[in-house]
Amino acid sequence: MKINIVQVTNKKKIELSLMYYLCHDLVKILLYTLEDLGHHVVFQKDQFDPSCLNIVVTGYHLLPRDIAALKKHGVPYVVYQAEIFSEMGLNNDNPDWVDEKTKIQNHYLNLIEGAIHTWDCFQFNQVFLKNRGFESSHITHGYHSQLEGMPKKPVQDIDVVFFGSHTDYRLKIFKQLQKEGLQLKILKFEPPTMRDDALRRSKINLSIKANPTTMAHLPHSRVMTGLYLNTLTVSDPVYGQEWLFPMMDIVPTEQITAHIVQIIKDGSYAIKAKRYKELYMQHKMIDIMRPLMVEIQEKMSAKGLL
Repeated sequence: MKINIVQVTNKKKIELSLMYYLCHDLVKILLYTLEDLGHHVVFQKDQFDPSCLNIVVTGYHLLPRDIAALKKHGVPYVVYQAEIFSEMGLNNDNPDWVDEKTKIQNHYLNLIEGAIHTWDCFQFNQVFLKNRGFESSHITHGYHSQLEGMPKKPVQDIDVVFFGSHTDYRLKIFKQLQKEGLQLKILKFEPPTMRDDALRRSKINLSIKANPTTMAHLPHSRVMTGLYLNTLTVSDPVYGQEWLFPMMDIVPTEQITAHIVQIIKDGSYAIKAKRYKELYMQHKMIDIMRPLMVEIQEKMSAKGLL
């Protein structure tokens, strides 16, 4: 099958494009695994191909007129869904943004309505979609050898690295770690190469939720990147992608600093990193994607698209 992975960009708010690195590894896993399954796959930005099955990434950036055009022209597509649905709107924890974020969420649901199928990263999102009449399948992200990172650097001069958005909740934890004299590397929208280099230099990969309310899910791509780069992830209590929980340290928020100090002091962070990596390697991405693609082909055949 010919497959076109499409990452949608935000043309009005260019700064949001800097966040696309969060999907960097997820797209690579899809690309390489689908090729392993014998498909011809390309990856493009904002470019749909009616002759292909299009897999839409960050599709919530599509404008209503773009969604209408996809439906009008019968472009076949699957929505790869990694956002958070809520009654306050898409990816939202701010009461002041409810109207705007709900509008974005409704446009995004319109995109999902026209899809052959939706692959959702979070099972709690599947409940949200089902309650609104949308079918979806849960996708997890197992191991693929082509994402294997370089070995750790001989000198690990960073104690803790974090990459992602800087919310008030996260900033408080950063300050607590700094008070203990730990060497932190706090990245925000830097490119994946800089992120990977920092992980190779680091003892701990910090993966904490954005806030304890509407965005308290596991930022799973952050954990996966740490595993590929042989770096132990420490997290606060989260939900979603529970299959990854055995491959990371999850401790109460108030104990994060003490826990990190202890495992650095006793050296157990390195032992755990190796053990968790071995666990992750047992989850082969090709075994996860194979039944998902069989399901897609069945749906396309039923619609006369094959």
